[in-house]
Amino acid sequence: PVVSGQLTGVFDVSLEREILRGIKISEDFGFKMIVAGGRDSYRVADLLAQKQIPVFLSVDYGVEPVTTPDDSKTPASSQTPVEVKKERNDKWKEQCAGILALQKAGVKVALSTGGSAREFLENIRKLIKLGWSKSEALKSLTSGAATILGVQDQLGTIEKGKMANLVLMSDQFDGEKSKVTSVWVAGNSVFTAKEEKK
Repeated sequence: PVVSGQLTGVFDVSLEREILRGIKISEDFGFKMIVAGGRDSYRVADLLAQKQIPVFLSVDYGVEPVTTPDDSKTPASSQTPVEVKKERNDKWKEQCAGILALQKAGVKVALSTGGSAREFLENIRKLIKLGWSKSEALKSLTSGAATILGVQDQLGTIEKGKMANLVLMSDQFDGEKSKVTSVWVAGNSVFTAKEEKK
């Protein structure tokens, strides 16, 4: 079904060379593709935009690497040079800001947890603090994701006739204290948060 064009091929790739290999395979066999994961997709943003390849970007970037010197009690053989720590921190910031390069190039982006669902919203908030627009973030979670998957007539926005998949929150989704209060799938409540005792 993928090779015959009935389905889109989804490549779970992170490194630049893996993304380029996926593009070559999809072109050799003549089918459409989506990049999933896509940690280094910002490095080939212009190519992805030119070939109209969307990205389901994992926002599982982990904790920001520290740049402070190791404790003096740490044995010298186990210490990491500050220069190396700064290089790791710069790389982390570059990867986090990759969403801005994809957006600027015009690549269609939706977000995925990548493996850490618990920190998903926290990671999105980090990206917004780094300069990603709140409206683009929300679009990537809703209508943008539905459009990439070709189900925008059923999902992605709140409209009559569409499937009622909803996530209700206590405040704006980018607010640090905002929490999910309930989740609805196809109009049925599947989760309601317990009220905190005061």
